[in-house]
Amino acid sequence: LWAFADAGLVRDISDFIDANDGEWRNSFASEGVLSLFGRGDEQYAAPFNFGPVGIWYNKALMEQAGLDPENPFTTWDEFLAAIEALQDAGITPIALGESEKWPGHFWFAYLALREGDGQAYADAFNRTGSFTGAGCLYHAGRCVLAHHSSENKQSSTAKSASKHSMQIVGGRRPLQKRSIAATQRGRNPMSIMSSMFRLNL
Repeated sequence: LWAFADAGLVRDISDFIDANDGEWRNSFASEGVLSLFGRGDEQYAAPFNFGPVGIWYNKALMEQAGLDPENPFTTWDEFLAAIEALQDAGITPIALGESEKWPGHFWFAYLALREGDGQAYADAFNRTGSFTGAGCLYHAGRCVLAHHSSENKQSSTAKSASKHSMQIVGGRRPLQKRSIAATQRGRNPMSIMSSMFRLNL
């Protein structure tokens, strides 16, 4: 976007964003979402779609591991403790279908940004760093029991079938799960998993 802006190929739309006492600007759930498309006082674009990426978990398996599903972990240390409790109970903590390659970036991106203060992510982007830096490899190995032969949609189905406890994915998962189940029953020729490739911020 910035290359197009610097070349004069896109225009500043701040006047539209701030028109009518900022009606459009104020319609966004978070100013941070809009700020991704602006520099200083200039606004070059606005998102048409965004959604959260969170951890979905199986309540029954949490209870089986002695955890309270109604009061889930809220900190990094609590998350690691939950993983250890699930492992001790013989439950696979996390499902990750990585044969399509893109789902695994969630884990690296969040670990790098939160545990590496952003520098690990920048180093990976610039091809100057190591995946062993900033504790990324340690944390990834500790947290993720990856099923690399599985597709992402298959890991979702496995989770629904009570084989795994948690999965990290976007906010469309309930609708996708129903679509996937219908596809596997022969009722829906195409799953809506392609919607995950839309812009999520």
